[in-house]
Amino acid sequence: MEQMEELEGVVLFIMTAPGNFARREAIRKTWLQMLAWPGTETVRYIFVMCAPDNMTMSRVEQLHAQLRKEQQHFQDLLILPWLEDVYWGWQHAAKTFLALLAVLERQPFAKHFACLHDDVYVNLQKLVEILKAPYNDGLYLGNAYAGHEFVGHRRDDATEYQIMHGHLKMPIVMKGGLWVVDNALAQWVVASMSSATAKVPWRLWPSDDDTVGLVFGELDIQRPHSLRHGIE
Repeated sequence: MEQMEELEGVVLFIMTAPGNFARREAIRKTWLQMLAWPGTETVRYIFVMCAPDNMTMSRVEQLHAQLRKEQQHFQDLLILPWLEDVYWGWQHAAKTFLALLAVLERQPFAKHFACLHDDVYVNLQKLVEILKAPYNDGLYLGNAYAGHEFVGHRRDDATEYQIMHGHLKMPIVMKGGLWVVDNALAQWVVASMSSATAKVPWRLWPSDDDTVGLVFGELDIQRPHSLRHGIE
């Protein structure tokens, strides 16, 4: 019988937008420097973006040329060309799950996958230390809200949210800038999006926070720690 390769390491997929050059540069010059510190040898990272929308194209001159130059220099960009990169829309939620699929395909034997935004500072040594705990399969590490009512950004967001989901209560698991799943949960996402179950469409709310909560919230998964705020 073929022996399975042991799972090891953490893959960070940093959600960014095509025009966020300054944010990516700031991350490379600050906390990504910790990749050279002891204990972070098995950490890998990639910046993930989708295709620029018209507003970004009009705002940033020679955007594609700048992205090509950045990629040639750093080799740390992953572009998902099937979606427009927008902050508020179902595309934003879909981007999160497609990014998880993309990094899992490239690093199938990573033990953990961390999704974070490009405005978040991460203590990589601390994150690796937390993930050394002997978790069983089905780990979600991140924010946990319980009993909070949805508010939204626009005046009619709450009404639309209630029509779509039948309630105003936010799901237990919410994203909020940084979350980690283990390999088993990442594989579950792949199976849900590529098997017969994919024929039943997911309800992608314009916020990736809420959609991640709605997708993961129904699973009997471990949520042992709040990385940022909120308690379960």
